[in-house]
Amino acid sequence: MTFKEYQKLHDAIESMFISIAENKNDVAEHVLEVDRLSREVISEVPPMLRHYLERRSYQKALDFINGEDESEKAKC
Repeated sequence: MTFKEYQKLHDAIESMFISIAENKNDVAEHVLEVDRLSREVISEVPPMLRHYLERRSYQKALDFINGEDESEKAKC
């Protein structure tokens, strides 16, 4: 997985959380984008990140990408 792919996934998850926090009507669009990006890279990501994405644990996935996860560090 490239740095650019990590960044796109990171930005999509972050945008989704902002949309939720601001009570916007486009949350579903953000979720679909995160799901789309996840499907594109799922075979290339570290096992722990795959686990988070498959279970839609998006805060944990974001923590992993940011290197704040206690398990295995992201490679970005």
